[in-house]
Amino acid sequence: MIVNDEESINEYSNILKELYPQSSIYVDNIINEIKKIISYMKILYGVDNPLFKKENVFLKIPGFLIYIFKFLNTIFKINALQMPYEDLLNKLSKDQSLNDIIGQHFFKNTPAFFALSYFALF
Repeated sequence: MIVNDEESINEYSNILKELYPQSSIYVDNIINEIKKIISYMKILYGVDNPLFKKENVFLKIPGFLIYIFKFLNTIFKINALQMPYEDLLNKLSKDQSLNDIIGQHFFKNTPAFFALSYFALF
C-alpha cells in the first residue's frame, strides 16, 4: 500500500477489513479514532490558525478567539490519549490479532496519541 494523502486511511481500512472480515466494526472504531487524531493534529499544528491568514489584524481577532477554544479543547483530548496504545486499541477492539497488526510498529507502552498520529504523518 502506498500512502499518498489522508484518503489513504480509507484504503488501509479496506485492507484491514479484508484481513479481518469478522472484525469490521472494530476496524471502523480504530479508523474513526485515527481520523479524530488527524483532526487534532491539524488544530495542534496550526493549519486552522487564523494568524496565518492574510487579513487585517482586527478581522483576525474573532477567528483567533474561536481557534483558542478549539486549541484548548484539542489539548484536553490529546492529554486523554496519553495512555499506552495497547490500552486504547483494547478499548476499541476485542480482536487481539487486529490490535497486534496495527500496533506492531510501536514500542510497548507508546502513548496512544503518538502511535496513532503516525498514520497522519505518513
